[in-house]
Amino acid sequence: MTAVLTAAATLRCAHSAPLVLTTSREKFTVDSQNLLARADLLAAKILTCPNNPPCDSVDSIDKGLSATLFVDDEPVVLASAAGATAAAGVKSATWLVVSVNQTKLEAT
Repeated sequence: MTAVLTAAATLRCAHSAPLVLTTSREKFTVDSQNLLARADLLAAKILTCPNNPPCDSVDSIDKGLSATLFVDDEPVVLASAAGATAAAGVKSATWLVVSVNQTKLEAT
């Protein structure tokens, strides 16, 4: 079992810029934080990447989606998640989970 990510999780691109997460699924929360689903992560923005060209969005989720826990038909994102970022629509680097910030909910 792996921890499930919520809006309180910290994710960063390979250049240490944070991913700005927005969650809209309020059906299920942990510590008053919405669960992070696949669509939420794919909509994340990267606003302060120092690279040239800067990472600006999530291009892909290559691993770490739950096979058992879904919210609104979307798999939730796990602490093991990682993938690629995009710069101006072109794959540029990677992103990863830095901190889960919750210990109450796990899934596979």
